[in-house]
Amino acid sequence: MNITIRPTRLEELGQVMPFYERARRFMAANGNANQWINGYPSPDDIRQDIENGSSYVFVNENQELEGCFAFIRGEDPNYKVIKDGAWLNDAPYGVIHRTGKGIDGLMPGMVFVPLSEPACRHSP
Repeated sequence: MNITIRPTRLEELGQVMPFYERARRFMAANGNANQWINGYPSPDDIRQDIENGSSYVFVNENQELEGCFAFIRGEDPNYKVIKDGAWLNDAPYGVIHRTGKGIDGLMPGMVFVPLSEPACRHSP
C-alpha cells in the first residue's frame, strides 16, 4: 500500500473525526480511558489544527483517507518539565499529537510515527 502524507483540508473535517472516535475507543479498551475524555479532540480542536497548518492526513493510492495526526512545531508545554530525564539539547523540535486511524487492527501510534517522518523533515 502506498501512503502519501499531506495537510488536512478543512472540508475533510467530517472524514477525520471518526478516526478520533476510533482512537478514543481503542485507548479506553486498552487501559487509557482518561486521556481523551469529554469529546477531546473536538471538531474545533481539529479545525484549529487544520487552520494552523499542523493537521496531516495519510492518503492511500485510491485517494482515501487512512489516518491523521497533528505535527506541532515549537516548544510544547506538555514537555516543559521532564521527570527523571532531560532533553539532549536545545535544538528546535516538533511533536506528534492526536493520531487517529482508519486502518483496522493497527494501533494508532505504531502506524503513524514512522510514516510521519517525511512530513516532519519537509515541513517549513
